[in-house]
Amino acid sequence: MELYLVFGKENVSALFGNSKHLARDNLTNQAFSHSNTKPKLDDPGRKGKKLPLADGTRSKRITEINDEEAAKIGRKLHDMQHLYLSQPSEIQVIIQNFVKVLCNEIDESLNASASAVSDVESDDETTLSKNPISLFKYLKRNMFVASTLALMGTRILELNPNLIDDYWAYDEAFLLGLSDLTYPVGNAARDKLLNAVQRYVEDFYKVTQKTKADDIVWDDQLGSKLFRASLLEMDKRGIAIEDQAGAILSLVWATASNSIPLTGWIVASLLEEPDLLSEVRHELLSAVDSTIPKTQNAVTFNMSLLNSLPLLNSIYHECLRVRASVTVTRRLTADIQIGGYTLRKGNFVMTPSYLAHTDPTTWNNNEGYEAHSFRAKRFLDTTKADGQPYGTSNGLFNRTKKENKGSRSSWIADALKQESFFPYGGGNAICPGRFFSKQQILVATAILILKMDIELVCYVAADGKTELANAPESDQRYAGGGVMPPEGDWVVKLKSRKNTHTEKS
Repeated sequence: MELYLVFGKENVSALFGNSKHLARDNLTNQAFSHSNTKPKLDDPGRKGKKLPLADGTRSKRITEINDEEAAKIGRKLHDMQHLYLSQPSEIQVIIQNFVKVLCNEIDESLNASASAVSDVESDDETTLSKNPISLFKYLKRNMFVASTLALMGTRILELNPNLIDDYWAYDEAFLLGLSDLTYPVGNAARDKLLNAVQRYVEDFYKVTQKTKADDIVWDDQLGSKLFRASLLEMDKRGIAIEDQAGAILSLVWATASNSIPLTGWIVASLLEEPDLLSEVRHELLSAVDSTIPKTQNAVTFNMSLLNSLPLLNSIYHECLRVRASVTVTRRLTADIQIGGYTLRKGNFVMTPSYLAHTDPTTWNNNEGYEAHSFRAKRFLDTTKADGQPYGTSNGLFNRTKKENKGSRSSWIADALKQESFFPYGGGNAICPGRFFSKQQILVATAILILKMDIELVCYVAADGKTELANAPESDQRYAGGGVMPPEGDWVVKLKSRKNTHTEKS
């Protein structure tokens, strides 16, 4: 078996253009890989392998299913994710709950005592302030809680009080290896988290009457339609409980381990440029829903406006370009021609986003923006083809293709073509949750910026103690697996903004 590496705009374009010859059956691995097993069917009373359930007191028999059936299940789950995470009406319900919980989590953290909030050790209050917070560590708790409850309901945390710590121990272990032999700590972290999710799945079948997921828009205990429908679909197909847990864990990982660090990168980039932070805060106010009383805890947004804010979108895309590193991998179902070479059926093909996202022929431009540098306003162009400004409320992300044609922003439109920019993957299996992910990231950034004044104190290394002279860079250990977290953190001081609907604190 051979492995082909494809790079260069023309070659990547040709690869994605041959999507019908790129197998999607690896979606099965994506769906169940977090349990490190092939999906299995319940096989009570037959000759299947005997396995304990999560509580360790019961057992059942299972039998493995063939690759063809496993591929069908993977495709079905992928299609369900597309259905529930791309429809505005479905996303709206999840985002509303996410906003509510995140606002509550932020308010509780700001009202907590200094000793309860601080996670940085120091005897020098003049250096680290009274309430030092590690930014990414803060988000890994509060944003994870909001995201998990919005997607899965309250039962997952009620059943697993230590879920937050267990999850991030697993997250680090997952991309470093899960072999019993080479990394037993990682394997143990995986098993611990799988047991936690399995308790949730088992409880789901105790609580629900197996009604159709569409019967209830939102369930406080069990969460969104996506998770309920996915479990019922797997139950209908007889998938073993532990593998249902593996599929659910994959959904959680895809959401939390990408959206949360990217939100952190966006906020961190604003801390590096105070004037930029002021500009973004000013822009965000135009998307605040003015019909909500200003005294209300939650900040509510007009999501269509929020999704099209030019400056915020530019920073979002630039953080994706620089901080996301994915390696699209497909199996060839037919011979294809790329760059004068024949790529043979049955082999695998890979294309890394890093090479496309740092290609100087695409990303170096006449404004002095180099491909390897971070530029918050790289995707911001407010100038028409005739040289006249569009105005501060307009930009590439809320103009029509006709308006963009012939303008100075045409290079940006070209740069955003799939062969040059694919942080969510490419071809026929692009991430079905990309629309939800974007909304979650943008609304989380907006809430953080409007509800708090965030003051940068210093940078620290991964140990959380050693101060650094410069801002941490991406942790390259995570390259190829999604959004890379930083090698260290930003120590900040948080202060509640009483006037969340104005630019004044």
